[in-house]
Amino acid sequence: MKFGVLRDDVAGNYDEEGYPNYEEFVYAETLDLSMYYDVSTMAYVTEYYEEANLDENTMQTAVQGMVTEYSLEDDWSYDNMRDWEKEFLMEEEWFDVWEYDDTEFGNIAFHEDQEYIIYQEGELSFDFKEWDFGEPGTTITTRLYCNGANVLIDGMPIDTINAQYINGNTNFVILRNSGIFQAGYINFLTFRYSIVEDNFGMIKDEIRVTIDVVQEHAVGSDSGVTDWRPGKFYRQGDDIIYNLVLYNCIEAHTSTTEFEREKWEQEGGISQEDADLFVSILQSGSAE
Repeated sequence: MKFGVLRDDVAGNYDEEGYPNYEEFVYAETLDLSMYYDVSTMAYVTEYYEEANLDENTMQTAVQGMVTEYSLEDDWSYDNMRDWEKEFLMEEEWFDVWEYDDTEFGNIAFHEDQEYIIYQEGELSFDFKEWDFGEPGTTITTRLYCNGANVLIDGMPIDTINAQYINGNTNFVILRNSGIFQAGYINFLTFRYSIVEDNFGMIKDEIRVTIDVVQEHAVGSDSGVTDWRPGKFYRQGDDIIYNLVLYNCIEAHTSTTEFEREKWEQEGGISQEDADLFVSILQSGSAE
């Protein structure tokens, strides 16, 4: 389907007073290019659909069809569209940008509450655009499976964000950060959009961030000693108790169903294993 506007350079299209002799706007399967310009764009469809005798449902279908065609291009993303087009589509309940663009994690859009799962493949930056903002209080939550690559916010290292916020260089502010972004960890990042007034009475956007690591991956010596369990991720330095013996992890790993002694170093005390070895040495006279 094509959307056309009556050509102004064709004799007979307009009368002597400048009024069109034919339909000024048309929406048709085939377009007579000798009479009409092909203006099959969101701008014309959304602004002049009523003049073309289209109902609202037809207009929406036309727009969705255009965006679908855009999305088939190899280098297209929603970010390539004009700002007013993005604003228009963000405001429309009948259009869901996430169905058309799979690069949404690069540019957070606060048009409605969202929840996402991200499997990190490389450096990742949570950024924003002015036109993405919608209602204050809108929250976006992501579950991030880390692979050890950098995680940035607004293109900046996470540990610099609050200093940049104070200096007015970013709208992001981190309220809590207990995250660990090493390979194998899972972090939940929550972004909450707000509108605030600064000390000079200026209204500005603010994105409040909390970062929490999944506790299953966060237990370490700073959280106390725990009993060893199968199927649990341990990092270097973690302390556990196994068979009433205290061990310290010397090789990060996820535990299997069997205790892998070579990945742990015993801390203090004498285990039954030590006692048995000592007895065998006394009996044989050799440590071999």
